[in-house]
Amino acid sequence: SRAVGTHFKHCVMTWNSGNFCSLAASNSRENLNLYVSQMADPAIPHEYVYEAGLYRSLTDHAVP
Repeated sequence: SRAVGTHFKHCVMTWNSGNFCSLAASNSRENLNLYVSQMADPAIPHEYVYEAGLYRSLTDHAVP
């Protein structure tokens, strides 16, 4: 999270498959919310869901 936080104010995980994840980051909370709101829910069988609600809320990172 420090690597993302040095470049962006807001970050959200959009995918997590164990050892691989996808992040979306922006300095604009509004634009990131808009981007994430347009994403469809992932089509993953229930037995493979390890993280619920991955991109439903944003995480703020402090930028020095």
